[in-house]
Amino acid sequence: MKNRIIIIVMAMLVTTGLFAQEVFFKDSFNDNKNNWPFLGKYNGYSVAIQNGHLRIESTEDIAVLTYIDPHVYKEDYGLSAKMILEKGEAEGLIGMRFGMSNDASKYYTFLYNNEGDYAVHKYDRKTSVLFEGSTEGIVKPMQYNDLLVVKQGDVFSFRLNEKILYTTTIKNTFGGLIAVKTAPKTTIMVDEIKIYDHKAATEATLKSINALFDELVAPIKKGGNE
Repeated sequence: MKNRIIIIVMAMLVTTGLFAQEVFFKDSFNDNKNNWPFLGKYNGYSVAIQNGHLRIESTEDIAVLTYIDPHVYKEDYGLSAKMILEKGEAEGLIGMRFGMSNDASKYYTFLYNNEGDYAVHKYDRKTSVLFEGSTEGIVKPMQYNDLLVVKQGDVFSFRLNEKILYTTTIKNTFGGLIAVKTAPKTTIMVDEIKIYDHKAATEATLKSINALFDELVAPIKKGGNE
């Protein structure tokens, strides 16, 4: 019984520990205070902030995005985006861009689709594939998926729904802009975008887990398991 209590409490701590992080930038899309561009309806696409979401729709054979400069200049960070494919082609790659130049012409992308594929690309006048894969059970079709890019110095790791997919070294990105994009003839809903101190949050959570574990295990060692 005591062992089960320890497992439950530690699982709750791992989850709630993420809320103790230092946040550098966050947008839950309750309004457009961060000035995302291209809001409105246009020929073949629309961009809107509604009901606590950023909604990007493409009705023609064009990819659509919107981007901002979050003004975050940190050596280490976690960049997360929570999004869902609302409707459209299941094979269309959706996701986010980061390290984007001020003119939006050069960038890195982290993408996935509802068929379970995911990819990391670099675009510098031409597309370079850094990583592509497909693993059953990682992508949640027609559900919210969590994309996370963790930067620690020159090392970047790419995580989808808490699963590490790929790690690489990037000496220099092209800039500080970030973007979210939908594929041609698809519609996405973005629930939240956040940039935070991922390393500090992880270390604080692990420290709390270790302290709690020592506190809970000590009485069990004395009295035995139940």
